Amino acid sequence: VYDGNTTASFTGTPAYSGLQNLESFAVTGTPTASFATNIVGNSKPITVSGYTAPSGNYSVTQPTLSGNITAKNLTVTGAVAGNKVYDRLNTATITGSTLVGVISGDTVTITTSGTFASVNVASGILVTSTQILGGAQAGNYTVTLPTGLTANITQKALTITSAAASNKVYDGNTTATITGTLSGIISPDVVTLSGTG
Repeated sequence: VYDGNTTASFTGTPAYSGLQNLESFAVTGTPTASFATNIVGNSKPITVSGYTAPSGNYSVTQPTLSGNITAKNLTVTGAVAGNKVYDRLNTATITGSTLVGVISGDTVTITTSGTFASVNVASGILVTSTQILGGAQAGNYTVTLPTGLTANITQKALTITSAAASNKVYDGNTTATITGTLSGIISPDVVTLSGTG
């Protein structure tokens, strides 16, 4: 898994190939191995050094190896979904996301967004998180998205404009007729106003 350096490890029991006259030697030396680069990739060349020849009659060609560097997984803490006023959209705002697990010296950023499960007014609506990694070393990482986020959608306040009370002929009561227009309705929502004055 990506760890920011080129150090490689390998296993197995090494044996010399090409010995003459049925000679037999245990492989000697203190081998080390390193990837050509430290970035994520498959079948990356690994350079091995440190094996020594069994005697002055031989020279040694170091093994040729390859291996994969896979992405390091990050987690997110502190993510909070924000409440909002009804706007007929399911878009949610998520703040406070902090990446955990970034290797020191790497530049990795996170951009967060969210989606409400419903567009309607309610409390504790499930919010699904979307997180996008950025920065110079972002390609070496994956991220586990936070779950269990919830937030509220509250009612949108409307105003009445052009309100006017109508004149009337005497009818023995105080009932008045008031007309007006609702302002602030989000198209194509249908909202009507009724009542007496």
